[in-house]
Amino acid sequence: MKNPMPPRYQTGKAFFDKALIDCYHNFGYPDQWIAEGKGYEPEDAYVISHPSWFMEPVPPVPQVSIYQLFRETVQKYPNETAVIFLDKKITYTALNDLISRYAAVLQGLGVGKGDVVATMLPNSLQHIVAFYAVSMIGAVHTPIDVMFQAKEVAYQIKDSGARTVFVLDVLYDKIKALKDSGQISHVIVTNVQDWAADNAVIPNAIKYFWDTPKQSIPGTLDFFPSLAKTPPLAEPVPVNAKKDTALLLYTTGPGGQPLGVIETHFNLVFNSLTHAHAFRAWEGREINFSIMPMFHTSGYLLHQLPALYQGGTVIPIPLFDLEDSFRIIKTYQVNVVFAPPTFFIALMSRPDMIDLYDLSSIKASVGCAAPVPVEVQEKWKKLTGISLTNGWGMTETNSGGICSIPGIKEKSDALGIPVYSEVKITDDAGNILGRNVEG
Repeated sequence: MKNPMPPRYQTGKAFFDKALIDCYHNFGYPDQWIAEGKGYEPEDAYVISHPSWFMEPVPPVPQVSIYQLFRETVQKYPNETAVIFLDKKITYTALNDLISRYAAVLQGLGVGKGDVVATMLPNSLQHIVAFYAVSMIGAVHTPIDVMFQAKEVAYQIKDSGARTVFVLDVLYDKIKALKDSGQISHVIVTNVQDWAADNAVIPNAIKYFWDTPKQSIPGTLDFFPSLAKTPPLAEPVPVNAKKDTALLLYTTGPGGQPLGVIETHFNLVFNSLTHAHAFRAWEGREINFSIMPMFHTSGYLLHQLPALYQGGTVIPIPLFDLEDSFRIIKTYQVNVVFAPPTFFIALMSRPDMIDLYDLSSIKASVGCAAPVPVEVQEKWKKLTGISLTNGWGMTETNSGGICSIPGIKEKSDALGIPVYSEVKITDDAGNILGRNVEG
């Protein structure tokens, strides 16, 4: 039977050469999994990605916490810009100082290894600090959707077991009853204006948050003043990278109730490395337009973690604003954009601004959260000269599991190839099916 896949996607025993086996041994694949993969025939609906398909080889994956991976980057790029939020920049060294101070604040509140800390913040510098600080003390970070109402927030707080919450001050009313009843022990608050350049351009999308005056909330800690008076934590708490949970993300479950998805430190470290090296289609540092929400897996694994692993810059976008998106891309020479199709459609609705602003710095534009229609890809390419490709992932797979690699031609409606992983299609009993058979 003729293999219907292009030659570079062939599988079967001969495909498992030394390079592939060594690569997956490095990832921690047991021999049993490799032997199973070798047993599939080329006509089976099974694909395992070969390391030769990607931009760069992946170095050995260290068994460290996700914070420790970040600290290694700090040592390599101490003075590079790590984050730009509301036009205010921060270096890796300064960011690590904030992280270490917040870690010490949490320890001072009694938060220990394995405890769950909730964060209800939009994409922001503060959210990034919170994520790494929680990791530094071996606790578990659970982000809450900022669009949730009080009932939904209460469900996640109860289900996750979080007793400490970091929240935007204008959202405090959504957790006030939990604090008053004692279900939450500690609340840390911040305001959008707490981190912004003096000459920051404030987009219309966040005017409400910006214009709401900061007020003291009794019984809470003010984030930045608390950091200023707390010495930084010197060393991270040791973790078992493959067993200890780093991130608890909530996603839609059966019956509509969200379920918590466990992501270990090794999950996050592995995906930081593989995503960074697989997609690297640009020279120099990654400048990442971080619009996917940081309470979704894409906000971490397509934006924050790969970029900060390789010494790049993350630009958190709290809410989409059309005109400000053009400004940010041009001003900061953004070269990586992962976004839903609606983002690209919105930009294309303003061809006058595409003409006015130079978008040529973008080297990778990938659609996520929904399939990108072929006509959208073609129009984006025509207007900007930049290819727009598809990708697919799930919270449950803790990665962008399938993606088109920038610079490699795929069918316009194709999702792409597995990203340092394997994919197979089975029947309900788990039996492998043939290619082009619905499972």
